[in-house]
Amino acid sequence: MMSASNETVGYGLEEAMNMLADAGVSVSQVKRVGPAVTEANEQELVVRQKTDAKGAVELTVARRWVVAAASDELRQRRATS
Repeated sequence: MMSASNETVGYGLEEAMNMLADAGVSVSQVKRVGPAVTEANEQELVVRQKTDAKGAVELTVARRWVVAAASDELRQRRATS
């Protein structure tokens, strides 16, 4: 059984997978939500972790984005319209 130290929410997918493997926990499924990753260097973050009936973990991940950059772009659009 996993302990609280195996919580991976907020970590990148690769790091989360490594943490769980190091703890001897298998990942049964990775579900992706939100916009798809469009560039090779974009990172997916774990936004939900759920343990299934067999003790394996299901991870839900979403693409990481920078809110400040989106806000700057919105301000620029408003200024030019």
